[in-house]
Amino acid sequence: MMCDVSMWQWNATAASGMTAADNLARVWNRMVDLTAWNKWNSFVVKVEMEGAVAIGTPITLHMYDGTTSHEVITVLDLNKTFCYDFNEWEHKLGLMTTHRCYVFETGADNSVTVHSSLHIEGVLSSIVSWFKASYVENGIKMQNASLKASFGETLHVV
Repeated sequence: MMCDVSMWQWNATAASGMTAADNLARVWNRMVDLTAWNKWNSFVVKVEMEGAVAIGTPITLHMYDGTTSHEVITVLDLNKTFCYDFNEWEHKLGLMTTHRCYVFETGADNSVTVHSSLHIEGVLSSIVSWFKASYVENGIKMQNASLKASFGETLHVV
């Protein structure tokens, strides 16, 4: 059983004089600087990491409402893909998995589009989706608005 909680994308248009590579590096660096997420992501107030940003690195997300979520980085392909998975007791018992992924794409006009998805699978996915859907959707909206604000007028939500 798989539940797509939400999928959305951001489109960051390059500032005047920026190449696609420069613009991509700017967006990528903002997304993978996890310890600075609280500077632009109003849904996350703090991120704790055990080591550097790398595949297998455990991270703890402290949310604005006082909850925490333990995750682990699963994909890190420079300037292309960044993903992390839920790593709580539900996952360890095989009851639920979540996979959060950001895929970065450059356009001919030097724009960068970030495709973001969150997938929940497992026997608990329908229960979690039903009880937490508005919480997750609110978090997505908050993160989206915060990221847009951090880039100013160069980021357009599509």
